[in-house]
Amino acid sequence: MKTRVVWWIIAGLFGVFCFVAVGVRGDELEEAYN
Repeated sequence: MKTRVVWWIIAGLFGVFCFVAVGVRGDELEEAYN
């Protein structure tokens, strides 16, 4: 049961990291095109 909670936490952190990385990269692309 605890291992499932750990995997949910890891998946959540990974999702947040990807979301932030894509957001930052999107801003960089917008600046490059403008």
